[in-house]
This record gives sequence, C-alpha cells and structure tokens, in this order.
Amino acid sequence: MDQDGGDGDAGPSLEDFLASDASGLPFLRGLEQSLDSVEYRVFVDPPWQAAEALEQLRDLLLADARSTLGEHIWHCEPYILSVRTPPASSTTSPEPHLYGRTIFGDNIDDEWLIVHLLMQATSRHRSQGLTASVVDGDGEFLLIEAADAIPPFLTPVNSQHRVWLRDGAVHILLPDSSPTAANSGVTGPNATPAQKQGPLSLSEGLHLLRNRCQHPGSSSTTLASGHVQQAIARRLAPYPGKIASDVHRARAFLPRAVAAALRRHPSLIAPAVQAYSGREPGEGSAAAAMRALGRAAVPRACVECRLRFTRHLYAQIAAAPPMVALQSFPPGWGPAGGAPHLSADAADAAAALGQKVALGMEILYMRAQRATAAAAAPDATAAGAAAPRPLPASFAHALEERGYFDGAMRGSRPYQQKAAQAAQFLTAHGGSVSADARHEDAQLHAVYVLLQGVLASLQQEGAATAPPPEAAPFPPVTEDNDDEAWMVVQPSELEAMLTRQNNAPLHAQFASAAAAAPAAAAAPVELADGEELRDVQNAVFDADAADDPAAVLDEIVRGMGAFMGNEGSGAQGAEVPAAALSGISFDVAKFMRLLEGIDDLDVSEDDDADSVGGGGGSMDEDGDSSNGEE
Repeated sequence: MDQDGGDGDAGPSLEDFLASDASGLPFLRGLEQSLDSVEYRVFVDPPWQAAEALEQLRDLLLADARSTLGEHIWHCEPYILSVRTPPASSTTSPEPHLYGRTIFGDNIDDEWLIVHLLMQATSRHRSQGLTASVVDGDGEFLLIEAADAIPPFLTPVNSQHRVWLRDGAVHILLPDSSPTAANSGVTGPNATPAQKQGPLSLSEGLHLLRNRCQHPGSSSTTLASGHVQQAIARRLAPYPGKIASDVHRARAFLPRAVAAALRRHPSLIAPAVQAYSGREPGEGSAAAAMRALGRAAVPRACVECRLRFTRHLYAQIAAAPPMVALQSFPPGWGPAGGAPHLSADAADAAAALGQKVALGMEILYMRAQRATAAAAAPDATAAGAAAPRPLPASFAHALEERGYFDGAMRGSRPYQQKAAQAAQFLTAHGGSVSADARHEDAQLHAVYVLLQGVLASLQQEGAATAPPPEAAPFPPVTEDNDDEAWMVVQPSELEAMLTRQNNAPLHAQFASAAAAAPAAAAAPVELADGEELRDVQNAVFDADAADDPAAVLDEIVRGMGAFMGNEGSGAQGAEVPAAALSGISFDVAKFMRLLEGIDDLDVSEDDDADSVGGGGGSMDEDGDSSNGEE
C-alpha cells in the first residue's frame, strides 16, 4: 500500500464503492442521525400552530433556556430551535413545529441537559399544550434510562414515536387495552393507531397522544408509571445545579490574541479543545509555528489568565499529550519576565495548559480559514488554489470502518484523493450528510469572522484612536486553580455514585444464596405498583463469610437451578428469587487485589514446605531451582 503520498491509482470512486443509486443506500440514511447527536421536536396544540405564533414561542423558549443555562459551555453544539413548516405532502412531519438537533459528542450530560430544558418547557407552557419528542442515535433513549420499569410490551422494534414529554412528565403510548379492542382481532395494516402493536408514525403518535390526553375518560392512559417517572426524574435531578458545579477554572499563559479571543468569546474554549484533541496528521506541525494567532503584527508577550472549562473539557485537554516541547514553542513562550508569584511547578503547568489551548485555537483558525476560502471560491479546489474541504467527521469515520480508504493514512495523498471524491459524491447525493457539511462550514466561517475581528482590533492598538476592548489589559490572576480531586475516583466514591444512580446500596443488589432459606429461594419477588425487576447483576461473593465453603457452593448450584427453572424466566428476562435480594458484604480491597492478580489466599507453613519439595528448595527469579547451595 502506497502511503507516502506518491502518485498512483486513487482506487474506485465512492459511487463504485457503495452503489449507483445513493437515494436508497441505508449507509447514507444511517448517518442522518449520528450516535452522538440528539434530535428534538416541540409541537403545540391548535390554534397555536401559525408560523408567527411558533416564532414567538421559539423566542420565549430560547429566552427561558438562556436564563437556565447562564454561561454554560456546550461541548460541541448548543441547544437551538427553529420553526419547521413541512410541505403538505410530507408524511414524516405532520404539522408546523419547532425543531432542533444538537451534536453532544462525548459529553452525554449535554444530551440530558436538553431533556431537562424540554421537560421544563412542557411544564411551564401547559396552556399551549406543548408536546415534545426527543431521540438520539439509539432511538428512544428515555426508555433505555427507565429500562427496569417500562412495560414489557415495549421493545426497540415497536417503541418508535411512543414516548413523549407533556405537562412536565413522561407519556407512553400503549395499544388500547379496552375489552372491545382486545377482542376485535384487528391487526396489521387495518389496525388503528390505538390498536397497533408495531411502531407508530410521527403523525399517528402525536394525534393519539392528544386524543387520549384531551379525553381523560378513555380506556388507555398515557402517563407513564411512577417508576418510569422516578427513573427519569432521578437522571434529571442534578440539573440545573450541575451547570455551575461542572465548571473547572485553571490558570494558563496564552498569546495575547488567544487570550483576547477567549475573553470576548468564552465558548470558543470548547472547539479549541476539540481541535487540539482531534487534530489530523500534519495539522500539529503547521499550527506549532503560530503564524496566525502569534504572528509579528500582534504583541507576542504571553498574558496570564484564568480559563473556564467544563470538567469534561478540562479532563480531555489535561489527558491529551503535548504536541511540541514546551521550551521550543514560539514565540517567547511562557510568562513575560517570569512568574515570581508562582512556584516552578505551577508556572510550568500553566504554560503547558496554555500551549495546548493556543495550539487548539490555531488549528481551529486554520480550519476556519480553509472553509471560508472554499466557500468564497468553490472552483478553487479544481484549480489547485485551495485544499479540498474535509469530510464531515462522522462520515469519514464511517468510510474508514468500511475500508473505503483501503488503509491509506490520514493526510496522505491517496487519502485526500478519495476524500475529495467522497465530498463531491455527497454534494450530489448525500442529502442530510452534505447538509451537515454545509452546517459545519458555516460554523467554521463564524469562528473565522470572530477571530479575524479580534486580530484586527489588536492590530489597532497604539493608534491615535481609543484602544479597542481586545487591547484592554488583563487583570492579575489572584485565585488558585480549582481543586482537581474530582478527577480521581476512590472505590468508596464509586460505590456512592452507584448507590445514587440505582437508589439502593451496591451490596444490596448482589445475590447471596448462602444467606437465604431454601424455601424463600423459590418464592418470586412481588413489587408494588407493577414495578419491573432489574436485570440480574453479576455477584462478588465473600467466601470468608460462610463457615462451610462446600455448602455455599452447593447452595449456589441449587439456587441457580431454581432461578433458571422459574416460570418467570425466559428469553426476555427473568424474575429474581427472593434470596437474590439479600445483602452481602462487598470487600472492595479484596476485589481490587483479585483484579490486579494478587493471590490473597492464606498458605500454611506445611503447605509452603510441600510446595518447595520439603527440602527448602525454591525457584529463583530466572525459574531455576536451588537448595540454598552456591
């Protein structure tokens, strides 16, 4: 495989690789909803569906969100709503509504924050009958969160458009349970939405929900059970307080242009961290010269500032390895004149953090510059005046997994040639994928405009006119870095987190057959209000807690047999015997020693003597036997 950038056959085009008719490709359709994005819709009951009314509602909901979010830094993309008016012939969107789609990347907290905002909106604006749906790449992820409590009817196959948010609560649409409906025997294409056993269309789900909510006397209620509500409420309980507690502040030395840009636009820290952590081959060496944000036209002295991250962003950039040696980073890296108020370690840490952030901003600026140039001159690529724009990250990754690049290294000429073919193919056939690429270009162009404005303002410094805000001096940093203890999780803290998550002590969820009576082992567990049982979890047994290990082993075998033979056991799950809910002692220290491969068994002196042959022999480190003789 030629990976050195030499000329050669670029291989088959994307059309040949995939198919001739892209409109029917499940590969492309599957990328419309990436795994790291969340899609949400907000509908209103009549007569609030006019475009003007929806625009006013959108402004109101976004204002509510801003008051809740404060200075929250989104990991990738923000919460956003736009008015969507589908054509009359549309079968996917039944009526005008508010629509949003947000990429949350690796930070799932942003996804649940959006659920909190939607739940808040449907609760505050009940008079307008707000109804919201929210899905991600896994589908109805609210059901996944409440999997222990959802009705057994729901499966990943039939749950589409059956889960809704209304009046600040979760609603689930189940088939009509009235005797008339149950005995009608109507199934298949002739079944009404209320009788359907399979997935519902968006229009069917919305109309069925409204009908049942507006007629409380109907045979089927939509409000999910208390256990489902509790599971979702428990997941949303940290919000909105988590927005403030999730902030981490740290000192950094930055080039003045970078510091000015982050002071004016603090949200730029997120794409800067993403650019540094996800840099492509070749971007690092090009950015290390700092030709844009560290060029001679801008004062080169670094300034000390206190940056604000989310904990996720700070952990991400702290774990990323340095790109270049700190001593060789131009220009004049580090605090001007030293930092006598800091220890050597603190100054080095601030300089290292600032280097990563500055390089991330430089990479971001380079990408934005390329995207802006490509948008201004779309034919420049063919003429060789500009490099081809990169593919959307999710699409490029999917192509790599399917072997489209034939093992070519990122950044190599064969890779770029195939990427250019794929980009051209997407422009013609990609649908929402190419729309995502245009959206990504628009975001980069906005970043380019922001950074260009900061650079232009700094270049005006020293002119006869009043200095711009970007040229204002940076105040001295008097506060220390936030404590990083949250980055280290102790075993006891892990158990506490699991306890909060599951609302029960960790050890109470492990089974101990030896502690239960045989009669109780066969009794099924009955839970109040139709609560569904949790999946059986693997147990860690403390063998020292039993007097007779053989009896314990025998009891475990009998208990497992009773468990598997229970009438409630099946392919979809099982009922847990009562004995399985009795608590045991979970020895964290022993568990960790076993994971590390440390033998924790007590060996008697006689056994020890026998193990070495009874004559004092031993095995040395090289595996050779000896009897104490030279």
